[in-house]
Order: sequence, then structure tokens, then C-alpha cells
Amino acid sequence: MFRNLVFDWSGTLCNDLGPVLETVNRVLVHYGATAVDLETFRLHFRLPFGDFYRDRLPGLTHEELEATYQFYYPDSRASVAAIPHACEFVRTMKAAEYRCFLLSAVTPSHYHAQSRKIGLAGAFESLQLGVRDKRRQLPRFLAEHGLDPVDTCYIGDMVHDVEAAREAGVASIAVLTGYDSAAKLAAAGADFLVADLSRLGWWFDRAASSALRP
Repeated sequence: MFRNLVFDWSGTLCNDLGPVLETVNRVLVHYGATAVDLETFRLHFRLPFGDFYRDRLPGLTHEELEATYQFYYPDSRASVAAIPHACEFVRTMKAAEYRCFLLSAVTPSHYHAQSRKIGLAGAFESLQLGVRDKRRQLPRFLAEHGLDPVDTCYIGDMVHDVEAAREAGVASIAVLTGYDSAAKLAAAGADFLVADLSRLGWWFDRAASSALRP
């Protein structure tokens, strides 16, 4: 049974799809490309984000794209909110003495503002933010914190999260509250696929109850 929970942020705990989509479109238009609608964005957006931009804005460096994104992000009029059941799940797991961590691509300043807004500031034992490629960083994160892969899972909403979990040798739990569809996550080979974190809470309760049976 898992004792260490490593979370993604965007789409898993925080719904920031509005400002992200708005800002991505500002970046595309800034460089002369065509803006995308929500359906197209969810179909094609992927991490590391440079892979997504490379198809539309070839020749630009990660640093250029990141600087332009950060320039436009504060002008977004879209709001952020907690993903339904996310705060309750994290608090319940912490109260049950699960170790909770965060490893995410989210910009540190965005995370700190968003976590205060949705009520998850200070909720995690350790944070790693602004991660460009989770496939490389998640294994290092586990080693740095002495986390046994057998006792650890990574909870996210994108194919990249599933791939990162596989590279780290941990179970991948994919939630359908964020950026990628059920079809994409299933095709990526997610170990567990749940509609939202309330269903994951139910699963943990059931697993704990089973473990206590003689």
C-alpha cells in the first residue's frame, strides 16, 4: 500500500486551464501563429511544453518561449480554482500520516499565489516547481527524499506524468480533471485511472480497510 504521494499541480489539484490556454494563445499570436480553441489545445498540448510549441513555432528556444509566456501570464483574465475534492483529499491523506509531496512544471510564483488562493499553501512536505522534464526529475526527487518506489505513487493528469512515473519506477495514478483525456491517459499506460480525487479517496479507504482485516 502506498505511503508516499507525489502530486502534480495543474489539472490535478488546481484548475488553471483558463489562464494557461489564454497565455499560450497570446504566445502563439505574438510570434505570428494561429490561436487554438480548447478542444485543439487539449488534444495537442503536451509536456515538456517545448514539444508543443515546436510544431507551431519552430526555431524558438525554450528560454524565448518561457520569457514570452511569463510576460503575458499576468494579463490573463481567467481565474483559477481548486479541482473538486482536491483540498479534501490532500488534507485527509496528511491527517492519515501519508507523506505528501509536490513535483510540477508550474512556475514557482504562480504556484505560491494559487496555493494561497485555493487553500493548499504549506500542505506539502517538499516542493519541486518549474520542472521542465519530469521524466528526468522525478527519479532524482525520489532519491533525494529517500522514497522507496514500491511505496510511492505519482498522481497527475497528463501523459507526461504517466511517463515520469514509469521512469521513476512508481505507480502512476491519472485523474480525469485536467488537461489530457481518458483515451490519451489509458493509451499511455496509466496504472490507475480515476474520474477525480474523491474516487481515489474511496480507493485508499478500501485498501486501508482490507489491510486491517485478519
